Amino acid sequence: MLTSKRRLKTDISNESANATEVILERFQGDIIFDSHSISSSDFRKWMTTLDEGFGRAPITFSKCWIPHHRARIITPSNEFVIEFCFSCDEMQTTTSNRVYIPNDWVGSSKNLFSVYGISDKAPTHEEVTAYRQQQIDFAEQDAAPNR
Repeated sequence: MLTSKRRLKTDISNESANATEVILERFQGDIIFDSHSISSSDFRKWMTTLDEGFGRAPITFSKCWIPHHRARIITPSNEFVIEFCFSCDEMQTTTSNRVYIPNDWVGSSKNLFSVYGISDKAPTHEEVTAYRQQQIDFAEQDAAPNR
């Protein structure tokens, strides 16, 4: 099954039309490593870099699919999410099936994050381990008697 690039872009554009905020995140599971809020106008500028010409985004069932990046589009009435897995170049939105990121969208999609200082790489094992250790350290400090 295929999803047209035009339909995918139209869905994203329609959902972001009334955005009050767009939050870019680099995450793993429930751990958010990087987060940056951008204006809806900056998000719409990014949308202009996405070609909607002829082409399809084939629906995929890759075994890799572990998204580590997302754009959370906040509107007064809901939240629309676009998730990206840059390891297998796939994406999924709140309203679409998982599809390959159209080839001519991959660079722009990675740039959406990197221009705001968010790496387009998945969090490393070392980052996850350091985060978990930090949580343990905080818990131990909270449990320690006050002196």
